[in-house]
Amino acid sequence: MNPEHLQRTLAALHQELGRASTLDAQTHQRMREVLTGAESLGTSPGEAQSTLHPEHLEALAVGFEANHPSLTVGLRQLIALLGEAGI
Repeated sequence: MNPEHLQRTLAALHQELGRASTLDAQTHQRMREVLTGAESLGTSPGEAQSTLHPEHLEALAVGFEANHPSLTVGLRQLIALLGEAGI
């Protein structure tokens, strides 16, 4: 996994999350947990993996498809990067 690509993907997701004003509080919190987990991959990989299940991430992406396509794209990029890392 390319750490620089991961950082760019996470930065883009943070920006999109900031713009997604129509997300409910629970979904917003789940996205924050995903981003925090991905950011902690280098320091706490075991803890990060517990929040980064591919099925969980894909379910979030599917939920965003209609109203937040940019979040969907970003999440799918993150899923691909995590897959490259064996997560």
